[in-house]
Amino acid sequence: MILVDTNVLLDLFSADADAGWSRIGLLARRGEQLIVNAVIRAEIAPKFIDVQEQNDFLGDWNLVTIPIDDVAAFRAGQAHRAYRRAGGERSAILADFLIGAHAATLGGSLMTRDRGRFTSYFPELTLITPETEQ
Repeated sequence: MILVDTNVLLDLFSADADAGWSRIGLLARRGEQLIVNAVIRAEIAPKFIDVQEQNDFLGDWNLVTIPIDDVAAFRAGQAHRAYRRAGGERSAILADFLIGAHAATLGGSLMTRDRGRFTSYFPELTLITPETEQ
């Protein structure tokens, strides 16, 4: 099971060189269980006219939405608190922590271009990144 981070999906709308890694990576994993959650859906929502268009897009990429459970939500809040206590910027929003905690509690991997906080606050999480794919 691979949770696909927002930045990977947003790359699919971009012609940037970095976007190529995301497109190739998703295509290479089409046979695996690729998932998103409500946070990721909310972050990519501005790219779509309506929910049906978003559903069609996710379906075209074989992405399934899995809800964030109570354990993942709690873990995200705890990680965010630890981040803030360690001097983390107030501008950092809880979304990354919800995404990381969700992937970690599912026992899956996270496909992302932004290792950032995931490495520090979810060390058991397997990350699929441009750095790990070299």
